[in-house]
Amino acid sequence: MTLDELNRLTAHPEELNRHTLSPLAELVETYPYAQSIVMLYLLNLSILGDLRYEAELQRWAPHLPSREKLYLLARLHMPLADLTPVLAHDPSDSFALVDQYLRKVAEREGPLSNDLEYDTAEALPTEEPTPDYFSPAEYDSAPSAMSLSGLLGTPLPETSSAPDPARQPTVTPADDEEPSDMLFTETLASIYIKQGHYERAKRIIEGLSLKFPEKISYFAVQLNFLEKLIDNASHS
Repeated sequence: MTLDELNRLTAHPEELNRHTLSPLAELVETYPYAQSIVMLYLLNLSILGDLRYEAELQRWAPHLPSREKLYLLARLHMPLADLTPVLAHDPSDSFALVDQYLRKVAEREGPLSNDLEYDTAEALPTEEPTPDYFSPAEYDSAPSAMSLSGLLGTPLPETSSAPDPARQPTVTPADDEEPSDMLFTETLASIYIKQGHYERAKRIIEGLSLKFPEKISYFAVQLNFLEKLIDNASHS
């Protein structure tokens, strides 16, 4: 793979296919710390539905600067510096039709929540709500790095012989992998819809609805419209 071909794939990740997978696999072995190459390789595996994806994601995750960056790149197909709110300008775009349909349902039946519900039995009462990782504005407003004190909490005094409930360290729940996995999986469904692979997108949404039953109404709307797209495609 030439440098020009690599730059083109970086600018246009939607062109990733089975012919680009082998060259990218060789590049990540040669340049394991080239983060853009690792991102392209993992995205290529995901788009193709390659069985090696889960194992390779675990293997190369330490080489990624941020999994959220990979998800946003896959969703928006543009550099992070140029991230803007997702606006579908082409009314014929399949994903724009999905967005339009969801808006109509929200107007008729009330807005659907985009926030995952968590089991907060062990969470502190002052726990902050989970941010919307689908929002580029939320991503841009997030701090670039978490402070060490934020990760570890306030240490207990060295002279304390027994834990004092009033001076316990503040526990900040770590980011769960499931929201990130859901985000990436739903991003892939969006890509498949744009490429016209409605059956693949439907299987992904069905899997998410089983994994996150608390969002069944949200996924049911998407599945309903996907079935209409599949039906229209079969008669065209």
